[in-house]
Amino acid sequence: MIEKSIKKIRYMSSNVGFGGLLTLIAAACSQGGMAESSEFGADAPVEDTSEFEMVNQDLIAGCTALGVEATTHACTHGTLGPFASRVAKTAATYDTFAATHTYYDVTFTDGTAPYTGRIDYSPSATSDYVIYYNPNVTVTVKDKNGTTVAPLLTKTMGSCSYLGGYRIFPLSSSTSFKPYQVTITSAATTPVKVLLENLSDASIWWYKDMDGDTWGNTAQKQLTPCIPDEPYTVKQGGDCNEANAAIFPGATETSGDGIDSNCNGNDNN
Repeated sequence: MIEKSIKKIRYMSSNVGFGGLLTLIAAACSQGGMAESSEFGADAPVEDTSEFEMVNQDLIAGCTALGVEATTHACTHGTLGPFASRVAKTAATYDTFAATHTYYDVTFTDGTAPYTGRIDYSPSATSDYVIYYNPNVTVTVKDKNGTTVAPLLTKTMGSCSYLGGYRIFPLSSSTSFKPYQVTITSAATTPVKVLLENLSDASIWWYKDMDGDTWGNTAQKQLTPCIPDEPYTVKQGGDCNEANAAIFPGATETSGDGIDSNCNGNDNN
């Protein structure tokens, strides 16, 4: 796997509804990319960090699909933008995808179905990139030398009607490989919709919850845009006892019983 950049991104917290999510995404993308979250200073210290475990890959080994946060974010670009238009050509000077977080309306110079054409892309960072597209569209990628880039994952999705699937490709910012040649083929429709995202921007922290109380161990976490591996199943850390489901931040404290039930560092309040 190529080197991954680590960004502590949260697209959706457990208490933000879909409307709130749209607002957050619009504000973040208007600034040129998703905003990085702050360090988790509010998380209570864990009881035992001797088994510190942190997975920081964009596309984790065994990833079977992107998480709902990533696909929901992609769908919001269809209504919130930003929007741009490109022409997929079969020869001459090729258009370029200028940026991620942009919803592209792609037409073709090819006049008969199936429509096909090429648009170039030069990533600014080495990472895994996801290309979302219309139903009945296929996407392939070659580097500037004409070598095919094998997709890491190909999936259909039903999050929104105007984006029917995605493919994930490992791309390099090195001029030895870019610009990449993105070939788009549409069975019968023109124009089509295309969206590029850097998966580092779509990664969120998942915490290991061993006792099922919906709170995880802050020291045992996984950063990924994928549906997380078991037991990385919760988005909030701070549990100071993963062997007892009655102990977690915010639990009722019994003063003087010698048990820190709410993980605030003492058993008095």
